[in-house]
Amino acid sequence: MKDKIVIRLTGFPGHSDSLSTGFKLFASYTPKQLRKAKDEAAINNGALAVIEFTPEQDVMSSKWTANAPFRYNRSYYEGDSQLPSFYETKLSSVDQPVNITVAHIGPRAVHNLFKDESIDLKKGEKQAAKTLVPFSQNLNGKKVHLSTSVDSRLMEVKNVLAMIPGKTDEIVVVGAHYDHLGKHGGYIFNGADDNASGSVAVTSIAKAFIASGVQPERSVIFALWTAEEKGLHGSRYFTHHFPKMEKVKMYLNFDMIGRKADWHSKENEVSMIYTKGNTHITSTNQQNLDKYQLDLGIIDGATEKGKAANSDQVNFDAFGVPYFWYHTGGHQHYHQAGDHSNEIMWDKMLRIIKLSYLNIWDFAHNL
Repeated sequence: MKDKIVIRLTGFPGHSDSLSTGFKLFASYTPKQLRKAKDEAAINNGALAVIEFTPEQDVMSSKWTANAPFRYNRSYYEGDSQLPSFYETKLSSVDQPVNITVAHIGPRAVHNLFKDESIDLKKGEKQAAKTLVPFSQNLNGKKVHLSTSVDSRLMEVKNVLAMIPGKTDEIVVVGAHYDHLGKHGGYIFNGADDNASGSVAVTSIAKAFIASGVQPERSVIFALWTAEEKGLHGSRYFTHHFPKMEKVKMYLNFDMIGRKADWHSKENEVSMIYTKGNTHITSTNQQNLDKYQLDLGIIDGATEKGKAANSDQVNFDAFGVPYFWYHTGGHQHYHQAGDHSNEIMWDKMLRIIKLSYLNIWDFAHNL
């Protein structure tokens, strides 16, 4: 790839064949994780830029393109033309490595590039899905000129932090992102579930700790992160600049705890996503569920260390900090204008906050 422009296919080998080796290996990855891994591979191998092509554009576009407003539920949108994507604007932290340029092209441009080349994309994709061996080759005598422009400005955004000092120098962190999607296309995206619900949890637990009047053994930092929706920037800045990261022993994340996920069959179910192998998390959770008879059905979401995804725990996991996260999951109003407070399941949300408080209390008081 060194000093070349790379053409790659969208998705992963075997995305359309559930019986393939590739599907079994990569299906658990989110589109964001896949893009990040593929971009890093291109950067690490010296590529100048990437051209990405989706062969089955009509079938795959809804799954792999940027998250345009109302993509999941068009009933809220009354206009005739498609609204622009939230993600046309990107944020980068001042200390974040520059990413690689990625251009997306359609079948006509690919036909022109591959003209007179003996490349069978469908055959190559099936082969890669089965063997996991790339079918890459040089396009000799082909040159591509990419021209990009960036209109950038410096924005100041803020995390909101508070701390209850403990008796020792060890720390636990409780966090949630307080940003959402703002105003877009004439609609207000309030984000009651994503993530006012999580922000309420953090402030409620902080209030309960103060009300107890008991000084914890470990210090407890309560954090409301900024710019999560634009790339986990608030929590990333904290983990990269907090001078005592080696003292952080646990992270509790909140992101969407007020609804019922599409993949949950019962009203009381909640996914518990946590660092696999940390038995203290699961045993403490079960003890408090039983002791206080909280009506919650826990769906196990054990994740390998270093493989966290989708929310602010990613940045703590990268530093080796064990985490847990209660998540009521995606639903029809996710990133939609309909994410209003009247849709929140208040009793369920309260039980999740109670369980979270009991667990983090244990981690803060028992060394």
